[in-house]
Amino acid sequence: MRRVERGWLGLRATPLVFALALVACAGEMGSREGAGPKVPSAPSELAVEAYVYAYPLLVFDRERQSQFQALGASNQLSTRTTTSTPFSHDVLAPNADTVSTTALLDLRGGPLVLSVPDSGKRYTRIDLLDAYTNIFASLGQRTEGNEAANFAIIGPQWASPVTGVTTVRAPTNYVWLHGQVAAQGERDVPAASGLMRQWSLTPVKEFAAGKRKLAAERPPVADVDGSAADRVEALKPAKYFEEAARLLQINPPADADGPLVKKFPSIGIDFKSGRFNPAKLTSETLAKAVNDGRARIHGAKTVAAPQNGWSFEETGGNYGVDYLSRAAAARTGIGGALPQDGIEARARVDASNAPLHGGSHYVLHFSKDDLPPVNAFWSLTLLDDEGRMVDNMINRYAVRGDRLSKDRDGGVTVYVQAPPPGEGKEANWLPAPNGPFELVLRLYWPKDEAATGTWKPPAVKRN
Repeated sequence: MRRVERGWLGLRATPLVFALALVACAGEMGSREGAGPKVPSAPSELAVEAYVYAYPLLVFDRERQSQFQALGASNQLSTRTTTSTPFSHDVLAPNADTVSTTALLDLRGGPLVLSVPDSGKRYTRIDLLDAYTNIFASLGQRTEGNEAANFAIIGPQWASPVTGVTTVRAPTNYVWLHGQVAAQGERDVPAASGLMRQWSLTPVKEFAAGKRKLAAERPPVADVDGSAADRVEALKPAKYFEEAARLLQINPPADADGPLVKKFPSIGIDFKSGRFNPAKLTSETLAKAVNDGRARIHGAKTVAAPQNGWSFEETGGNYGVDYLSRAAAARTGIGGALPQDGIEARARVDASNAPLHGGSHYVLHFSKDDLPPVNAFWSLTLLDDEGRMVDNMINRYAVRGDRLSKDRDGGVTVYVQAPPPGEGKEANWLPAPNGPFELVLRLYWPKDEAATGTWKPPAVKRN
């Protein structure tokens, strides 16, 4: 159930975990509905299912802890006021299109008010993910417009009324916030970052007193021993389920998860008390559950079959009761987008299925009637075989569709190669490295034909 209310809104907490409803939400919610979850009867199989189910919770918590260590505080916007470059080593998906901000929220102490300025016609997006890594609200230009706004983000048990703001009810106490403001080329980055510096995330009592907690510049990333997923997978079996029980108590499961989660106490996972009783299972059963669960996650399919050499994510944004896909996505990195907000496709091969390599020259041609269908804009980014942008003589790491020169027939051709493509083509040149590389096509606020898969990008052809 979804309802947007501005002004006064009173909310009542419920003592029943599975009676939780998202009774008020700004923007657009991903669906948490669908067929019921698989509920094994054998304790050994239930333990495997519990491992997969809880995996995103633990990965999310490791990311939350990392942010706390970097900033020294919770509930702080951490902003990158530059776009990605070849020298940005702390991002999973380098992006030259937007400046961004993130925050890991802990709503147990009360609501937080996110304040954003008027962004004019500039593309903006704010995703809110619950502790299970589902997107439960999408804010910004598509759903809320670009006028100045205040969003009160409220935890599942908060009952006091909030006034004078747009209220967003979070299904879990831990929330991941990711915001983007588009920059129209390198020269526009200062203007875009100037807007993002005005964003604030403030406890509701301080906000009511007229205070604002502005975003902080993202600090250098401290060295850690492996990714969040690596650290989760290194946990001993009993410790893994102990943390799962603790996090389940803090972050109420969705209603749809009830048939599965209510069976967890039978294997020692008491989500009401937040405790784990290892005596419910033998140590061998626990160890096998962890090994089998990890194997299932590692073997899960996360991308659909390539189309014209382009690979799309199999699912994203919200997973309902598809716990395996949710866990597999969390293993590669928390994030993503609802398909109506953003689509990302990657190409590593050309039209003949040969790997892309800087020793060859390529073209990506969109005809006039087959340009990427977007309400905002599209871009093409080049990354090396390690997923990093490539330094080049013109400092160009991506091209944006609405800034490219059009062909005589109204279409657009992008030239991807190491040397310059020749006179009159430089504006559409994406410099390639000497070695292997991949292309990332991003569609911001795609139209229905892209979001539903009707439209497909053309193959990259060797020139």
